[in-house]
Amino acid sequence: MILILSFLISFFHISFCKKGLSSTQHSSDVISTTIGDMTGHKLTFVEGSVTEYLGIPFAYPPYGKGRFLPPEPLNGTQWEGTREFSTLANSCMQVLIDDPFEGYNYTNPRKNISEDCLQLNMWVPEKRDGSTVVFLFGDSFLYGSPSLDFNNGSVLALKSKAIIVNLNYRLSIFGFAYFGEDSWVKGNMGLLDQQVGLKWVYNNIEKFGGEKEKITLYGSSAGATSVTAHLFSKNSSGLFNKAIVSSGAITNIWFTSNQEEAYNHSMNVARLLSCTEETRSEGENKRILELIKKEPQNKDITLDKIDNKTKIILCLQNKTTEEILTVVNGIYNETFHGKYDKNKDTYAIEAPQIYPFVPIDNDTVFFEGLLWDKYSKKEFNKKADIIFGRTQDDLAYLMPFGLLNPKCTFNSTLQEETREEKKKDDRNNRCLLDATDLESTAELIEQIMGFSGNFSNRLVEIYNKTNEHVSEERRPRSHVAKMMSEFFIHCNLSQFADDYYKATKSNSKRVYFYEYRKRSVINPWPKWMGPMHTWELEPIFGYPVRHPELYESNTKQKTKETKAQTTTIAPNVTFEQLFSNITMLQIGNFSKSGVPGKDWRQFNETHELGLVISGNLSKVKYTNVIIERCKKLTELIDEYKKKQKNK
Repeated sequence: MILILSFLISFFHISFCKKGLSSTQHSSDVISTTIGDMTGHKLTFVEGSVTEYLGIPFAYPPYGKGRFLPPEPLNGTQWEGTREFSTLANSCMQVLIDDPFEGYNYTNPRKNISEDCLQLNMWVPEKRDGSTVVFLFGDSFLYGSPSLDFNNGSVLALKSKAIIVNLNYRLSIFGFAYFGEDSWVKGNMGLLDQQVGLKWVYNNIEKFGGEKEKITLYGSSAGATSVTAHLFSKNSSGLFNKAIVSSGAITNIWFTSNQEEAYNHSMNVARLLSCTEETRSEGENKRILELIKKEPQNKDITLDKIDNKTKIILCLQNKTTEEILTVVNGIYNETFHGKYDKNKDTYAIEAPQIYPFVPIDNDTVFFEGLLWDKYSKKEFNKKADIIFGRTQDDLAYLMPFGLLNPKCTFNSTLQEETREEKKKDDRNNRCLLDATDLESTAELIEQIMGFSGNFSNRLVEIYNKTNEHVSEERRPRSHVAKMMSEFFIHCNLSQFADDYYKATKSNSKRVYFYEYRKRSVINPWPKWMGPMHTWELEPIFGYPVRHPELYESNTKQKTKETKAQTTTIAPNVTFEQLFSNITMLQIGNFSKSGVPGKDWRQFNETHELGLVISGNLSKVKYTNVIIERCKKLTELIDEYKKKQKNK
């Protein structure tokens, strides 16, 4: 880290100013790809130029007859002459969050949402090293977009010297419906979208100055889940040779479902939209028959000769996206918050799944088998260097929405008013819990997992023994935040990283780990939520560099230590810009050579430590990848799974 900082002293003086990077736009050279000739927009900065190609299609639009079906890759030239790509890719269909709170703006699109969304955005730096980073956004397979400003890859491309590609994929029921192996809809369409997009990049990247052998697949949250899923798909093997996995894995219990769960959720949508045999109207049956008869070979077919699943799918394909999303949103609220039981005044959650439409763990189209069998046999891609990582308080932000506890709520209006008055978080948004709330959270997890017996009590014991330097008032909240983050993400991700290292050490693959502990000075969510899920993307995508005006008003929040670091190293920039540039440099190093930086230690037989990434740039610190609580949690879960299996 010290060597990097020394280098940056001269680097920043030459290329950076406090007002940010100035840029102008020009047309780019013509690139001949497998689908046609194209141009983009060249962005000219002080340090060089970056050409952006926005909204490039990689598959035919999946609407009409293509809704819910696997993606169809574009075949041959799609247009005559040269086409300019200067409009950001459409976002795929999703439920919009109807709340003006700025905290939602960073991760949720507000416009250009369409079923015609199998497109990508690409940023190509003039000064490049041949490497490419393909980014998969996250947000529970429900929300998100490759076109969010938070994920704009222009400055990351400039600083890292890597080509940056943001891929799109279908979400929710559009990407993860399942009606059985005997139907047209066999699940995991969203993962197949990613695969088709990744193949397009692989087949065309040399046209843009990249190298096929230097492709890094990077994902955060559900994007990280997707990256690890591609390790288990033989059709993705060879399309990338490095990966970055941030706060998610396909082995996380809440990011996969089995076939039965997926089928039930899909059928529930069909039932609520009057598309099942018992709910379909005569008029709908007539429309279905007319659709089928449009095919010449079906001109004489009768309704009774059409199988029921085909009727259901055709009916759903005939519904508007608004009708479908309204029903899906209701199902999501039920599965996340549970079904309300008036008699018991409680919410009953259908274990063990929280999100209704996620990847299925057993298919014939992507995994081509049962994921868990492949995992137990270590049948996955072992040819990639990988950085795994977690954020300190990954799931603290879900507590006000998932605990259903009146002591832990979130009012965005109060939060905005509090920020404007530059006071501390409003007391109503502080989630001040007590010891009984730790118990109720453990009971909620027990319910989600479908366990019985003494599981919740033993889970509470693990966290009551945790020693923390926090006040008595805040300790229960801290324990609950750790329980949720570790149970649902950290422990499983750490175990997967360890398993990957052990399976690949004979191949001399590099495996790294980090823990992100820096909270953004512009994060509008309550401060108690700490370093939050996906906010590591802020410095990685150069947000402080692209929007310095957002950070100048926050300079008073910097500690004396960070002020001293900034003044000593690069006096003409803010600390947030300095931190962002170091992070982007490390992404570039890894995508090029497989080594992010000198301070990053590889896994080995005796060392499994993760680099702590915090606001302290002058001190290198490490943490255990698998902490003691995770070892106890894993043992406890394994014990109860065996009990469950033997019942």
